[in-house]
Amino acid sequence: MKWYRVMWLLGCCLLTAVAVGAADGVLDTSFHAPDGYVLWDGGAGYDRGRDIALQDDGKIVVAGYMTNGVLDASFGYDGMALYDGGNREECYDLAVQCDDSILLAGHSGYSGIGASDWDLVVLKYNSDGTLDITFASKGVYSYDPTENTEWGYGLALQTDGKIVVTGQVHNGSDDDVIVLRLENSPCDANEPNEPSLIYTAEDLNALAARPNEWDKHFKLMADIDLSGYTYDRAVIAPDVDDISWDFEGTPFTGVFDGGGHAVLNLTITGKSYLGLFGRVGPGG
Repeated sequence: MKWYRVMWLLGCCLLTAVAVGAADGVLDTSFHAPDGYVLWDGGAGYDRGRDIALQDDGKIVVAGYMTNGVLDASFGYDGMALYDGGNREECYDLAVQCDDSILLAGHSGYSGIGASDWDLVVLKYNSDGTLDITFASKGVYSYDPTENTEWGYGLALQTDGKIVVTGQVHNGSDDDVIVLRLENSPCDANEPNEPSLIYTAEDLNALAARPNEWDKHFKLMADIDLSGYTYDRAVIAPDVDDISWDFEGTPFTGVFDGGGHAVLNLTITGKSYLGLFGRVGPGG
């Protein structure tokens, strides 16, 4: 099952994708099998997807007028997060932070006969589809210097977490390009409440190959079967000196949350400091 999440109007959806071997340039029929695509119809009118991004767990986030997929009911309200700031809201760009919070740029306001007033808006949603009320005004930043048209078309995240937005602003006679920057706290993908997720044996072996990350936070998301692997020392934080009686190497000092799962069929042919972890140091 391919799960996704929808945010209606200023919105996004989440889907998961699995890579399989196939010829290049053909539909991946493992995605929303057997079709290779998903469609969502929100009712009369136009439904559009305008931007796309990936979360760390592989889910695909799509933003647009309305969006497409198979609803993930754990997100927002019955799989949808709705924002209604007037009678017309559109999203043109999005970004996903490392904690899976979602930032959206677009416009919100009203249009009618003889008059319209659209504000450039930036919204920040938590990963569960609720507005982050610590951001701007209860999750919504609005730029409205005139009673005309201000639209946000592009959004990017700096490495320090600040948000850069570009769009257009009406100056009374024509439109100008605007670039604005918003304060925003950076996130750390390896904070204790934001672990790196391990789904497969390949993910576990990738962790084993990165000793510079052995002070971070990790979580098993599935049982890991290592029956196809044989190790000559501990998988993580091994002793790298077979001669010395003392441990020589980098100990694991991070957090490894089993999440109720197990590492199965581990085979090691080494001599000392054996196990999934060779040495767990202080704090680990």
